[in-house]
Amino acid sequence: MSKIQTAISIYEKDGLLSLVKTTSRYVITTSRFIPTSICVIIGPIFVINLVASRVSVLVIKEKYGRLGNRIWQFAHVIAFCIENGFSVSNPSFAEYSKYFKLTSRDLLCRYPARKTLLHSDLLREALYSGLPALFRVCQKFKVASEIALKDEEEQRFDLENPKNLVQFDRRKCVFLRGWLFEAPNLLRKHRSAILRFFEPLDKYHDNIEKKVAEARRNTDLLIGVHIRRGDYRTIFNGPFYYEIEDYRKFMKETAQLFPGKRVGFLIVSDERLQTDDWEGFSYVLANGHMIEDLYSLAKCDLIIGPPSTFANWASFYGNVPSVSIRDKSYTFSLDKFGV
Repeated sequence: MSKIQTAISIYEKDGLLSLVKTTSRYVITTSRFIPTSICVIIGPIFVINLVASRVSVLVIKEKYGRLGNRIWQFAHVIAFCIENGFSVSNPSFAEYSKYFKLTSRDLLCRYPARKTLLHSDLLREALYSGLPALFRVCQKFKVASEIALKDEEEQRFDLENPKNLVQFDRRKCVFLRGWLFEAPNLLRKHRSAILRFFEPLDKYHDNIEKKVAEARRNTDLLIGVHIRRGDYRTIFNGPFYYEIEDYRKFMKETAQLFPGKRVGFLIVSDERLQTDDWEGFSYVLANGHMIEDLYSLAKCDLIIGPPSTFANWASFYGNVPSVSIRDKSYTFSLDKFGV
């Protein structure tokens, strides 16, 4: 059996592909009716890129959480790659890649950034769906290894520990499965490069600037308020789910830290808000677009909200001091704010 036949058999075994004989050729499709050119061309291109690379390539294998989680995971791995001369491809970033200048033009979502001729959402999702089979292909040709974390146990992998470097064989592609791959010091060291990589598309900048300018009108200090209620009703049994009245209390107590200042609020929420709920405050509601809301928070002077990677990224990106409110009786003080 040839290598190509071996690769195809692995795809078929995983239930990803089916062969359909036509009058002129075989057509390979998935259960989602993704055409041959996607399933057969992407896989080899991906593998060839891995094998032909002169540096060790890391592949982030699975999706964890939403936008905030995905950015943070990607950012930590990028920082590690910059420090050690590796490259990373992140197909799991598929649905968010279209919002950023560099990832929007690269099907493989790589750092260092590169361009591919084709980079549609359909292609990205096809590639991500085929990752298990691609991993098996790479294993079959002995060009892949895997580092898998037990997320249910919140297992962490210290990317800065020199002892862990031995797990990154420069002759192989290393697939990463798990969320908490961490390199906090390297993240700060290579902050500038990481910020450039996650710069949103120009089409979002105007809306961000307009919204922040509106929120800053007639204020001395702008505080970003991140309201997360949707999934927090149930996550961890709801300790970080706060009522609107709780958020009003948080806003009032934060404003009291700045006597004599005209304090305004930019309110970002994962659900539709009623304007009547914010009577008595100088405030502006964000646009409701996750990218515009995220990067609008990054332009505030302070950020408050429950523990969330979404607000944490805004704080990191904009170098904006923030606090994570961990209970309804949280006591605010200036020394608790940090980046």
